[in-house]
Amino acid sequence: MTTVMFTDMEDSTGLARALGIVGIAMYLNQNLALIRDVIEGNRGTVLCSTGDGVFAFWDTAFPHYASSARLALLAAAELSGQIAEENAHRRSAGLPTRRVRIGLNSGEVAVERPRDECEPPRLYGATIHEARRIEQAGKNFQNLGEEAIIMAAPATLKLAGIDIGQICNGAESAASLAAPHPALGADAQEFAATPACAAIPLHPRDVLATLLGCPSN
Repeated sequence: MTTVMFTDMEDSTGLARALGIVGIAMYLNQNLALIRDVIEGNRGTVLCSTGDGVFAFWDTAFPHYASSARLALLAAAELSGQIAEENAHRRSAGLPTRRVRIGLNSGEVAVERPRDECEPPRLYGATIHEARRIEQAGKNFQNLGEEAIIMAAPATLKLAGIDIGQICNGAESAASLAAPHPALGADAQEFAATPACAAIPLHPRDVLATLLGCPSN
């Protein structure tokens, strides 16, 4: 089992207009460097940049599959804190800020490892596409007031050995919404048939408290 992460910045187009070409380039480079450092610091691999976000994964090479999910969740919680700190600095300097969405999913993927060790592996499978949809489902939770919105599939929480009721504190899932955000590009019926509809928004404090209390499997 592999755990996959997508991140995306809200309204990067509006930010680009506010900062200009040079300003947005600097902002994105700093933001992507921060995200990469956190992911790699938690033993993840950044496969590529998606423009204003990243596509990353935690391999199955860990001693236990659960490790990949726990490390990904820890990275998401740490990343949320780092983004909050960076945004606070920017606000104090009178600079614009943006929120980041983080989507996590776990499942089977096919991994193609190029002969050239300098090239990153290539991943294939529905788990990846579902992870992207889960990240996008965070658009339905913009009213949470968080600097980073963490959306996790039940499969990721289960793999990490976490009880959903234990960590989400009764938070709504995307399935509880009457209809998906228009930006998801799907009608309600299609959305309801995907794992993204069951994705759960998590508070980073709950993630850290729960994981640090989880025994290793």
